[in-house]
Amino acid sequence: MEYLAAKLTQRCLRFGFIDAPQEEWCQYTLQTYITNVGGFLILIAFGIFLSPWPQVLILNLGVAFLRSKCGGLHMPTALSCFIISLLFEGICLLALPHLTIGIAIFLVVVSLTGLFCLAPCNNDAIHCDGDELKKMREEVLIRLILVVFTLLVLFLCI
Repeated sequence: MEYLAAKLTQRCLRFGFIDAPQEEWCQYTLQTYITNVGGFLILIAFGIFLSPWPQVLILNLGVAFLRSKCGGLHMPTALSCFIISLLFEGICLLALPHLTIGIAIFLVVVSLTGLFCLAPCNNDAIHCDGDELKKMREEVLIRLILVVFTLLVLFLCI
């Protein structure tokens, strides 16, 4: 991923799409995008072996929708991050058929409360200042509201 992102960044520099000071930002952005798209497709393929595809798709789209504004757990390597993602997806998909409605509602409330309190995640690669974090926090709140609304609609439809 790093090699591909570096090569693409060099092409962006050569063609004048970015200036030299934007090189690090461009490489990080491309690496993140490549990792997210590739990881998303692998998670979908893995999940389909464990659960019906609508559940797999809803889980992965929901996580991707929230993660883009909330950030996430930062592991030492991309591989360890991916393995943890596979592990948690497997746990969620295997546990889902065994949840009662009360436990499911409890888990949703705890999860959304945790995201509300902890997100957005900042790290050394993102470099967000106080104003940026405040703006991101507002965007996180909007996304959490949209998730709650979507869950209510899905619950009523199902």
